Amino acid sequence: MNAFRFAIALLLLAGIPTAGAADRLSAGIAQVDITPKADVPLSGPVGGGGKATKIQDRLYARAIAIRSANTQIVLCVVDITIIASDLHNRIRDLVHQRTGLPKNHLLVSATHTHRSPRAMALDLGPAHERYTNTLVERIVEAVGESLENMEPARIGWASVDKPEFCKNRRWLMKPGSLGPDPFGNRTDQAAMYGGPGKNGIRTTGPIDPELFVLSVQRSDGSQLAVLGNYSVHYGAGGAGVSADYFGYFSRETVAKMGKAGQPMIALMSNGTSGNIAPTGNPPKAGKALAATAAQLVAGIKHQDSPKITVLETKIPIKVRRPDKNRLVWARAVLAGTWKQPAHKWKGKFAKSALWLNDYPETVPVRLQAIRLGDLAIMAMPNEVYAETGLAIKEASPFKDTFTISLANGYNGYLPTPEQHALGGYTTWPAVSSCLATNAEPRLRREAIKLLQGLQ
Repeated sequence: MNAFRFAIALLLLAGIPTAGAADRLSAGIAQVDITPKADVPLSGPVGGGGKATKIQDRLYARAIAIRSANTQIVLCVVDITIIASDLHNRIRDLVHQRTGLPKNHLLVSATHTHRSPRAMALDLGPAHERYTNTLVERIVEAVGESLENMEPARIGWASVDKPEFCKNRRWLMKPGSLGPDPFGNRTDQAAMYGGPGKNGIRTTGPIDPELFVLSVQRSDGSQLAVLGNYSVHYGAGGAGVSADYFGYFSRETVAKMGKAGQPMIALMSNGTSGNIAPTGNPPKAGKALAATAAQLVAGIKHQDSPKITVLETKIPIKVRRPDKNRLVWARAVLAGTWKQPAHKWKGKFAKSALWLNDYPETVPVRLQAIRLGDLAIMAMPNEVYAETGLAIKEASPFKDTFTISLANGYNGYLPTPEQHALGGYTTWPAVSSCLATNAEPRLRREAIKLLQGLQ
């Protein structure tokens, strides 16, 4: 035996990995409770959601760390309505300071359950502010623990269409059937949750029915994590704390696939669901999707050395700030002197107009693209419409691609120009829909460029 072979033999006997072994994938998981205390205000529907006095099920920040060939990423999904961009920046800064993880190698997304707080500046009092600060620390904790818990692993993915659990929620309505918008205008042609019996003519766009599943297993084949991605909005409002649709999927998936004594997590990220609603009963649908995920995982061929690449960019997009007339309207509404007919949510949109007035002329919209072998993940900080997600998949150079919405910050709904022209709630200028009406084509083009750059 020559000296080189003798040295390699000693390394193997000593359990020290060779260069080839170092390229092999490792993964770690963590799950941290983020359930609010009873005095914390919940998001609820736009009309308000009360406080966290009732806990239906607990909320979590769940993280999967993945490393291959000295490149590592962390995917973290949080049972929360929204994580504002400034808070996301704080999370990235703290994670980098404490772990050394490159800032752009962290993806943090919100599920958008409406039975949770909103992690953004809303002037909701000290309890909300305390919760927001605690949430930042707990997300950082989850990310850090996932990086500490690394072990040899392998990954794989698969998908299947499940159109029976989602529907387009925007309807083109019969002329003259809609009342005024919050600003007193009668220009809307589309409304949420219309239908044939509610003056609805047709839905205004497609759905993306694909359930995507990313499976992470230990080297012995036991399940470490399952990440599902599905394009569906939250299932229910109300005052009780709940992870909603996404929590049902997570709990049922672990129940079906986990083994005693072997930690496992399951999480579901929100796909391109800005104009998509669930059908049927959320618990039943979540459980059915979990059963489908288990079937998909059983047929996946896992791999242990995928190439990992991350690209990120920030695109400056104009904000639809209020003009002088809109500010006059907002102040009149809040003063109680606005007497003309308007939508019942006019007060909330009046407050939002004043908030928008403090926004800069443009905001940076962060786009992130991640490659895991032949799989590509696009992350966008918006409530992305299904047609945008479908267009990104169609143009992606990768065979398998999915988009995670409400990721790495929050920049509101992202309607296409065609959808803006139809009007309706998701297009009304507000913090929840603040970007210019031509933002979607530009962001879609930039997203596709990032995916092409991953090759």
